[in-house]
Amino acid sequence: MDAEETQERHHLIFDTYEVGKVSLDDYLKMVVFYKKRNFTTEEFTKFMFAQSKALPDMIQLIKDLKLKYNLKIASLNNEGKELNEHRVKKFKLLEFVDFFISSSLVHFRKPDVDIWKIGLD
Repeated sequence: MDAEETQERHHLIFDTYEVGKVSLDDYLKMVVFYKKRNFTTEEFTKFMFAQSKALPDMIQLIKDLKLKYNLKIASLNNEGKELNEHRVKKFKLLEFVDFFISSSLVHFRKPDVDIWKIGLD
C-alpha cells in the first residue's frame, strides 16, 4: 500500500515541482514524508542527489564540439530547481554550457511547445 500511495502522491505534485511552483522540501513532504520514516529529509535528499551520474564521454563530446565549431551550448531540461543546481555544480556544467532553460525556472516543461520556443529564442 505504501508504494501505491507514494506513487499516487508523486503523480499529484511532480509536475508542479518540475515547473518550480513548489520546493523540493515541499515535494518530499507530500510524497515521502507524509508519514514517519526511519530516515531524515537530509539523508533522503543526499541519497537522491547521489543518483546523478555523469556521462563523461558525452560531456567531452559536447566540449569538443563547442571548441571545434565555436558553438553556444544550451541545456533544456525538466528538472526541479534544487536538482538542476546540484547537477550544474557537481558536473561543472558552467564550464561549457552557455544557457540553461530549466522547467523550474521558466515554468514550462517538455513537451510543452513554449519551453522549446524559449530555448530557440
